[in-house]
Amino acid sequence: MEYLSKSAKRVLNVFRSSEPSFQGGRYYVVKKMRFPQDMDFNEVEACLNRLEEAHFIEPCGVGAYQLTDQGRHWPEYSGQERRDTFLKSILCPIVVTLATEAVLHGIPILLQWIQAMG
Repeated sequence: MEYLSKSAKRVLNVFRSSEPSFQGGRYYVVKKMRFPQDMDFNEVEACLNRLEEAHFIEPCGVGAYQLTDQGRHWPEYSGQERRDTFLKSILCPIVVTLATEAVLHGIPILLQWIQAMG
């Protein structure tokens, strides 16, 4: 999953909390949506482009978008991404370090112990 700015997350949350505009409750018309008042249209448009690039929304005509599965279930995807990052970036290096230390320091101690017994 790709990184989303705070502004893009805010726009995505507007999609997720809004009622779809037409077509069986699947499509959202941007002009009918209520975006945060502190965001101008250019910022909203940039966020829409970013959300489209990250596959959270997909265009369905001029000014209309549809949430993708990833967009509808963003909190679950976000939580999974944090777990994956934790495993890859934190837990894996710790395990490798412990294994390396065990091999480097454990083998000489084990050899000394075997020699002492024999």
